[in-house]
Amino acid sequence: MSYTLPVPRFLYVVVTVKSIPGTLRVVKRFGMKNFQRFFCLYGFTPNARGRHSEPLRPEWRDVEPLIAKLDAIPETCNWRRFWHELPQKHTESRYVEQALSGTWPDEDKAQYEEAHRNMVSLVCRPNLDVYYGFAGQYTNHYGNLRRDGVDEVLSRAMSAGTFSYDEVWFGDMQIPPIEELATRFGDAGSQRIHDSFSIRDWWIDSARRADRQRR
Repeated sequence: MSYTLPVPRFLYVVVTVKSIPGTLRVVKRFGMKNFQRFFCLYGFTPNARGRHSEPLRPEWRDVEPLIAKLDAIPETCNWRRFWHELPQKHTESRYVEQALSGTWPDEDKAQYEEAHRNMVSLVCRPNLDVYYGFAGQYTNHYGNLRRDGVDEVLSRAMSAGTFSYDEVWFGDMQIPPIEELATRFGDAGSQRIHDSFSIRDWWIDSARRADRQRR
């Protein structure tokens, strides 16, 4: 008996300042009919890799010419709402305004925490060391699969349980309230595009770096 594996019907295109000129040209060249095409932005990750990539984040003026062109591609419907909400939403200036007015949108973080509250997120390194965390961000070390055995390592991991997103990325840092973060590190004139999770991480990471410089 033979099986035919389903062909993926999705194409994710991460929009950056450098990728914008060729984004639509590349997608059209593929000629992928009936493929859902997700033109999305990357969320900031509070580590060296994220800080290195942050200068590539587009502003509203960078993506404004893309909106009408994306509308002309039927397979982009799943991300269309996000792009049409700009610049009234999703810009740093708007997030600063929301943080200072007490209308911060907590939905993104709440949805993430609800989805992951019973999940133990593990990373296995090339040497078979197992950690709690995410790709590029490792915290608790539970042992080595080769040396300690799979059952022992997974038993340690499950016994330790889950950790919050902030614990994984920021450890025991005392995270300031969102109003303070926006006041100290937000740019009220910035049109850089984020989601609320991403800009919050950027501000917290800025606070952490500022604290380290004072020590």
